[in-house]
Amino acid sequence: MAREDVSFQEKREFTRLKQVLPLDFRIVERDKGSKQDFFAGFTPLGKTTGNSLMPPSVCVQRTDRSAKTVRENSLTGFTYDVSKSGLRLKVNILPDVLWKSICPADTFIKGIIHIPFTARKIKFLGEVVWKKTSREEFGYYELGIRFKDILPEDRKFLIRFAKFSHFYPKVIIAAVCLLLAALGWSLYNNTRIVLRNRRLVRKMAVLLEDISLKESSISQSKNIIAFLENKITSTNKKLNISLKRIEKFKQEYKKTKLEAKPAAPDNRYSAGIADLKAKISELNNRIESLKRENEFFRKNLVLEKQSLKQKTSEVSKDYSARRELENKNAVSMYQWLKSHQDQRTGLIISYEGDDELQDWAFTYDQSLAVFVFLLFKDYQPARKILDFYLKNALMLKGGFINSYYASSGSACEYIVRSGPNTWIGLASLAYFEKTKDKKYLDIALRVYKFLKKMQDKEGGIIGGPAVKWYSTEHNLDGYAFFMRMYSVFKDKKYLQDARQVLAWIDKYAYTAKNVPINRGRGDSTIATDTYAWSIAAIGPQRLIKIGMDPAGIMDFALNKCKTKTVFKNNGRNITVEGFDFARAGHIARGGVVSCEWTAQMIVSFGIMARFYKTRDRVKFTYYKNLAKKYLSQLQKMIISSPSPIGKGRGCLPYASAGFVDTGHGWRTPKNTHTGSVSATAYYIFAYLGYNPLNPEVGSINFRSYYE
Repeated sequence: MAREDVSFQEKREFTRLKQVLPLDFRIVERDKGSKQDFFAGFTPLGKTTGNSLMPPSVCVQRTDRSAKTVRENSLTGFTYDVSKSGLRLKVNILPDVLWKSICPADTFIKGIIHIPFTARKIKFLGEVVWKKTSREEFGYYELGIRFKDILPEDRKFLIRFAKFSHFYPKVIIAAVCLLLAALGWSLYNNTRIVLRNRRLVRKMAVLLEDISLKESSISQSKNIIAFLENKITSTNKKLNISLKRIEKFKQEYKKTKLEAKPAAPDNRYSAGIADLKAKISELNNRIESLKRENEFFRKNLVLEKQSLKQKTSEVSKDYSARRELENKNAVSMYQWLKSHQDQRTGLIISYEGDDELQDWAFTYDQSLAVFVFLLFKDYQPARKILDFYLKNALMLKGGFINSYYASSGSACEYIVRSGPNTWIGLASLAYFEKTKDKKYLDIALRVYKFLKKMQDKEGGIIGGPAVKWYSTEHNLDGYAFFMRMYSVFKDKKYLQDARQVLAWIDKYAYTAKNVPINRGRGDSTIATDTYAWSIAAIGPQRLIKIGMDPAGIMDFALNKCKTKTVFKNNGRNITVEGFDFARAGHIARGGVVSCEWTAQMIVSFGIMARFYKTRDRVKFTYYKNLAKKYLSQLQKMIISSPSPIGKGRGCLPYASAGFVDTGHGWRTPKNTHTGSVSATAYYIFAYLGYNPLNPEVGSINFRSYYE
């Protein structure tokens, strides 16, 4: 019984270890001939055993050869309890002859404990102090082990691990709960952000529609007021005439009555007096009628003016709300651009929503994004884009290609064109102008070198290597680029290059025959962007100097390229008015609003307004109102980002219709709700009054204008 008491006392000393540890072991016996080094030599033993409650006398003799043979093999078990003094060993499979040979206090275990999640192995020598077996159908064997030899650092580590394992499940559960809570909060917060951004877009559309109705009502009230005022003026005139006539008749009546002889009344005088009385009576009736009519008009005029005042007050509040929403949407659109920047390459996907273009990053769009980031003084994302073109962008035949994959930076369109190269050059120059950092001027110098190869003897820039066609758009870009190079480097060779390009434009683009601006050399196709960019790149004043009429250019685009169509946004069909890619009436598909090119026209209307501000107030107001009008039209087309990355932020689609012919050799993206970098960026330019081609020729900053 003493043996039993010791075993249970030993059990109580153990610390429960919830995590099971794998263990390899062998059963050995002490070499009694080496007492000085108790643990120096251990040999496989062949001793018999009994159960934990049997005295040693009943153990099987050690000379049992079968037991000795089994002991020489390595066995596997698991630890269940661990303490400073020992552990509990559990074995699922153990030969019966070996089990019987294990005798407490006479049998020793030499084992290796494997610590999970680490490469650490703890070696120990232990004495068997008790043993026990189960009587279940699938039984197991348990041994109580007291440590006899174990390194102090291993013992400490094992105890620390045991204590940690005691709390390990709780820690895991707590960590999982925290992770789930964080995930839930993230999902909730993300959903909240998406809903907030979508509400912002919807609120803008609803508010604009409400403002449009109120403005229509105000316009109607103004027309009614003008009508009533005209009526009052007309009535007053008639009343004055009638009053003068009745005064005249009254005088005639008095005169005639005095001339008549009282004693012998003349029939002639009597008839005259009666006639005058009738006229005076008729005029009195007419005067009373005119007075009543005048009073009616005046009362209605007062009521209509009161109504107009109330409507104006209401719409004024809406204008304040609109200004706030416009600012929020502009920031949201900037954030939409930034959220689509790949952090490895720095490139931004050009279209969000078209599966075939989902990873394409066009060079032109990257340059526009740089301008947007500079406007918001967010220089890091601008640097990431420029770093790509400085260090990693593939160049062919001296120029950057049209498009790269945003995720990898590899080429996806092995085409080199002059226009996109010019724009990334402009972006690098703009970065220098904003930050005075010369790091990216090498991009501009590369672009300049490339464009000089594309420039012919007359100064015109061809579309790209191995092509023969000329684009007016590319030459307008080139003119703006050379002028900007001159502004930065102060070298007159750039000014001379710009003058040569302008001479080519004047000769081949501004023919002023049937079409004011040709799309290219010998190409009279109408391209709306050439009209907008003529104003933006060259400026109204210089256009006038070379014999062009900037107002005529704008009027032609208004008359030929303006279109009206229905755009479905937020489940509602909205009538929008904007500018087509070409002459709207000459394409079988019907009118399509190009969001980017409409924004370009808004910038140019703003430039015209600023040009006429001190020259002609009527024209200033005219162009300012055109810019306001089409900015409102674009605001009705703002959509919520369709991707999880965009988080419902506002952006603009490329066009009002999907996968339609632009009339210039390419089609719009396949989805009308495909977010477009170029359209979104140019809207921001239009709203903030920024002219990326020539900042010195400024447009109207609507944020400042409203303020």
